[in-house]
Amino acid sequence: MYQNCVVRVDAFDNNMQKAAYYGQIEEIWELSYPGFKVPIFLCRWVKERLGVTKDEYGFTTIDIEQVGYREEPFVLAS
Repeated sequence: MYQNCVVRVDAFDNNMQKAAYYGQIEEIWELSYPGFKVPIFLCRWVKERLGVTKDEYGFTTIDIEQVGYREEPFVLAS
């Protein structure tokens, strides 16, 4: 079964090397402030080397059983 409920965040490490982080959206939260609202995603992040593969067509597949980065579960929606 294939689903598109995944987020991807591109980030730079301390050496200015670009890395992609993938996660499965578990919940969508909306933070309400006076005058505006901010949507954020609560994600289950995947360990980058163990849980992310690309097939021969270039499609990225993630293994959601390879959970990592539990200390940073949120990402801003944009």
